Amino acid sequence: MNSESIIEIIKAFEEFTKAENKYDIHSFALWIVNQKSKKEMEISTDDTTELDRRINYLLGRYNRYSKYYVRKSLQDLPIKTVDEFWILNYVYIQANPSKSETYDATITELSLGTKIVKRLISLNLINEFDDQIDKRTKRLSITEYGKQIRNEVFKRLGEDSVYKLAIIDKEHKLNLLTTLEKLEEYHNDLYKNTK
Repeated sequence: MNSESIIEIIKAFEEFTKAENKYDIHSFALWIVNQKSKKEMEISTDDTTELDRRINYLLGRYNRYSKYYVRKSLQDLPIKTVDEFWILNYVYIQANPSKSETYDATITELSLGTKIVKRLISLNLINEFDDQIDKRTKRLSITEYGKQIRNEVFKRLGEDSVYKLAIIDKEHKLNLLTTLEKLEEYHNDLYKNTK
């Protein structure tokens, strides 16, 4: 490494400490990577289509990482997927929702939702019963065992969430949350109006 490279690193560290008000090497390294990524994105994203593709690609990868971490967290429990948890949790929160309400609220396709509900019933996590007014409608309720499992999964996923977002500071988390809430609102409306 020559003296010019060292001077460049020192200047970058000064810029980092002014911008972030941090002094640790780990945060500095992440900042350097982010600065490099920003410069690369500026060069390669003159049109927003490429930027949109890159964001969607990274969101898709993050979703896959999340599924992997969830599977690891649930290894010794009867619930094996995040989709199973979403349905169990919705039944817990809503207290006796219909099957179709459950599928809509959890954005689950009918065939997959039916499969998951059958599995949760066979595991004694939920029950299915006829609606009192409309006998064609099936309703779901959570069992005591289902509540225990739901609470354990909730605890583990909470711990898992901290791990998945550990690298991001609070300010970036708040910015990310604002952006994701905006996307959720848009896509929730779109989903409701196009299904």
